[in-house]
Parts: sequence; C-alpha cells; structure tokens
Amino acid sequence: MVMDIRTYIEDIAKKAKRASVLLRGKRAEEKNSALFRIADLIQTRQKSVIEANRHDLVQGKESGLSEAFLDRLELTTHRVAGMVQSLKEIAAFEDPVGQIAGVKRPQGFILEKVRIPIGVVAMIYESRPNVTVEAAALCLKAGNSVILRGGSDALESNRALAAIVREGLEDVGIP
Repeated sequence: MVMDIRTYIEDIAKKAKRASVLLRGKRAEEKNSALFRIADLIQTRQKSVIEANRHDLVQGKESGLSEAFLDRLELTTHRVAGMVQSLKEIAAFEDPVGQIAGVKRPQGFILEKVRIPIGVVAMIYESRPNVTVEAAALCLKAGNSVILRGGSDALESNRALAAIVREGLEDVGIP
C-alpha cells in the first residue's frame, strides 16, 4: 500500500513527538554516551560514509551541479573527522536542560527561568551531509527529538549518516 505524503509526514511527526517525551527525561550522561557512540560509529564506518557520498557526487556531476555545490556536498576524510570532532565538542557542552536563572523581584518573590526541551525540532537544509549529524547532535544535547530533511542531492550520504545516528542512539537506549 502506498502512503500519501500527508500520512507519511503525520506518521513521522507522531513518532518524533513520542520520542521527545522519552528524551525529556534523559540525563546528561546518557545523551553524552550517545554522542560518543555516534562519533565512534562514524569514525569506524568512515569508508562506507565516503562511499555513499561518492554516489551522491557522481549523481550531482551528472545532473550538472556547480563545482561550489559539489564542494559543499563532498565528504572527505578531513570533513568526516570534523563531524566526529563536533560530536565530541557537543558532548563536552554543559547540559542546558534544567538550568535555572533566577531574579529576586522587589515585591519579594523570585522569578525563575528554567531551560526545558522544546520537544520536536524540524529542519530542512541543503545538501551538506555534515548538517545531518550536527543538527541531530545539538537537538539531542538539548533534549529534543528532530525531524531532518536534507537536500535530495545528498540522499545516500544522509541515509548512511542517519542510519549511524539511529544505531548509536539505539545502542545506548535512546529513541
């Protein structure tokens, strides 16, 4: 049975909402563990990620993408290492969830601002496969689930990276 686009999007949104409820309660250590696991998986599977990216590059050249666009699309060993480094840097950030900033008002009460997750973040971005990993990592750190829609020119790269992110999350018990 073929699912229409509206049903497909609603299904994804409902799954993301359920995941956001589960993410809300994750401790910083759990989120950091997932970020490090994803970094390890990307590093270990670098060859397969670059191979998937080569497919996108060939398709891009055949469809006449500009050299500048192809450069943004390309994943090199250096750029993959940059993604791994970004994951580790994000893990090192202070966990924003639960941070409290308070101000005592002249009337005697304390006004507090408490940081909480938004819930679900949806991102549409062009063909920069590194955004798939970095957006997922930042949303995870902030306790949010995320719906990612990368450019079609990076389809195979994004599929490979998203599969790694999913596996890394599942490995540590995060949806």
